[in-house]
Amino acid sequence: MSDDKSAETLYKVEVQLVRARFHSSAKYFQILSEMSFPFPVGTMIKELREARESVASQLESDISRQKANKLRDMLPLSEIDGLSRKQVVEKCIKMRAFVLEVQDEFNRDPSLYVDKPKKLTAEEERTQYGLDIVEIICKGFSAAVIDLRTRHGDRKPLEITDEYDVQYLMTLLLRPHFSDLRREERTPSLGGGSGQMDFMMKPERIVLETKMTRENLGAVALRRQLVDDIALYGSHPDCGALICFVYDPAGRIDNAAGFISDMEKLPAKMNVRVFIER
Repeated sequence: MSDDKSAETLYKVEVQLVRARFHSSAKYFQILSEMSFPFPVGTMIKELREARESVASQLESDISRQKANKLRDMLPLSEIDGLSRKQVVEKCIKMRAFVLEVQDEFNRDPSLYVDKPKKLTAEEERTQYGLDIVEIICKGFSAAVIDLRTRHGDRKPLEITDEYDVQYLMTLLLRPHFSDLRREERTPSLGGGSGQMDFMMKPERIVLETKMTRENLGAVALRRQLVDDIALYGSHPDCGALICFVYDPAGRIDNAAGFISDMEKLPAKMNVRVFIER
């Protein structure tokens, strides 16, 4: 068997074992017997990306957020694209070894990986309550857009065509829940520049920044904008949490999950959440 074929075979075994979390040799050979060729390296990279996030999410929900983040740091998405077959296999083996190590430690002493709950202050509880409401609104934004398009009789549909429309609808959705909702609050100067926040909920210490993708605002340009926003808004004394909402009706962000993961892990002075809706 050629080196490429050997790499393909080993990869397919490893990635599926990671996903299924099986250790037994019987399952190993069962998976091996079900394989077919050819197996393009592009598919291997795609599945490695998916497996990496799937395993990290499972670690976060079942064992420890700290271990999930350590896995994401070990295999950053930016380093996965462009790998050879052999390199993909090496990354996958590394990931499985890490998962098995965590599982063995967890089986020996589960208390090591219990994320101890932190008692929130009254201010933190208010912020968390506000974050929960904004999350619900962000995740329901696309449904609200569809409702606006559906009107009785011959009335023209209400379309969301740019960021101003996004902000207008977001105002209507936020207003009933936040009595002190501020628009276009100025930020302190940072490096000679300042900006305006789209929305600020001062009692809850939440800032909401809204974006809408367009022809010249895809994933790369959007990432630059959000990096700048995170740095700028971190200097505001009333910004304890920043929510970045992106309305992407044309699907210009190919890997939304990866984009969100990368942005939420950036160094920041406040809690950062990112939501992308189509």
